[in-house]
Amino acid sequence: MCPPSEKRGQILHLFKPGICWKTINLGLIWFLQATGYWGVTTYLPEYMGSQGVDPYFNMFTIFIGELPGLCLAMILVEPYMLGRIRCLQVFSFSTCISLILFGFVGLDFLKAVCVIVCYFFMVPIYSILNTFTPEVYPTGIRSTAMASMYMLIEIPGLVTPFVGEYLVSSKIPWLYPVVWAGVFLLQSLAICGLSSETAGKSLKDSQKEMEQEEIEETAIS
Repeated sequence: MCPPSEKRGQILHLFKPGICWKTINLGLIWFLQATGYWGVTTYLPEYMGSQGVDPYFNMFTIFIGELPGLCLAMILVEPYMLGRIRCLQVFSFSTCISLILFGFVGLDFLKAVCVIVCYFFMVPIYSILNTFTPEVYPTGIRSTAMASMYMLIEIPGLVTPFVGEYLVSSKIPWLYPVVWAGVFLLQSLAICGLSSETAGKSLKDSQKEMEQEEIEETAIS
């Protein structure tokens, strides 16, 4: 079913007809996830301190808050629940909303709650993407696709520290969380471009199987 090893695993195979758009779309979603995550996290203690919130205690509670979010994602990605794509949409958009609320609520307690909610939804997006992405590609390029996504998410680390430093030093108090909320809003829009739900479906061993499935889905729709 699979081509010989010397003929598979090439990055150019990710941009073949029928796969190219999926690669670009998923790459954008991964890129925005890394940008938003590191944008929020890098200077979060400094920003929380500038808003009068105890940064160190709340950073501890934030990471504790990630655990139930991961557990919820493990349940919601199943085909009898939301599935992969809808789960991504819910978690991404909820992250956006929580960051906007974080920027505009006045009480320190509510700010701390909003940040915990943000990490509750933001961190599991990585796990959902790690579940969904390999299922999109045929066997011959599945590992190549994952490796490419992991390389892609290293790029935002070169930019987000400088952007974050500028936002923290700004005199506009809500600018820091709202800018990163905008990143997750863009991610939510990019997720709308994902059309093939993989939850409950078998993995495809060849591109021909993928193309046949796309033809059948198009005919049904």
